[in-house]
Amino acid sequence: MPLPACTADPDVSGPDSDVRRAGDRGSESDRAVTAGGNPRRCAVTRRTGSRDGMIRFVVAPDGTLTPDLAETLPGRGLWVTASRDALAAPGLAKAAGRSVRKRVTVPAGLADTVERLLAQRCQATLGLARRAGLVESGFDKVRTAIVAGGATLMLTARDSTGRDSRELARRAAALPRPVRIAAALDSAELGAAFGRERQVHVAVADSPLADRLYRDLRRLAGVRQVEFPDGTAGTTGAPSSEDGETAHEAAQER
Repeated sequence: MPLPACTADPDVSGPDSDVRRAGDRGSESDRAVTAGGNPRRCAVTRRTGSRDGMIRFVVAPDGTLTPDLAETLPGRGLWVTASRDALAAPGLAKAAGRSVRKRVTVPAGLADTVERLLAQRCQATLGLARRAGLVESGFDKVRTAIVAGGATLMLTARDSTGRDSRELARRAAALPRPVRIAAALDSAELGAAFGRERQVHVAVADSPLADRLYRDLRRLAGVRQVEFPDGTAGTTGAPSSEDGETAHEAAQER
């Protein structure tokens, strides 16, 4: 049965009642952000690019560089490429200070903190999408959703890819409408969004929540230095691994 289409775009940090706004389209500015509008310049690399591939930071009153993943904190922000190299660059404090014209302190382990917060944000968004009825999980249900055209985003656990994942990618590639693929979360992280020990395959219906989730997954992949498909199933298949693991994965899901 195909996943229902939905245009909900609740804030990830909001209460469960946000799910009831499933019929709202959201503002034009919200959709522009999702589409990666308004390019920004990375404070570290000095390269200009889409906001989709960057992380916004603000400087706290005490001068501490603070990640603003939702891009809602007040104050003058600065942008850094979503990569571990940029977040761990020795010159980050100097580059940030140059951008905001004040002394900036970079907390220890910033890259690890950003990675953890991005993973939590992805899980929260996935949880909202699940409660809104936009999500299917498990190999059989995900395959049905893809074939029926009800999914525009497929998540595969980055530590559990195999023959089943490649089959889903092939089916997605055969469709006239591209299906985005992400493998930035591991099976335990995916499972936590469903209250399970692990989850391998997830499909998300077309919605602003799917767009937001995909953007955060791309940023998480950059920080985790995970190779990420360039946007469609047809260009890059799911990461390959030993086929022998797949039967066990499928049995765990079904």
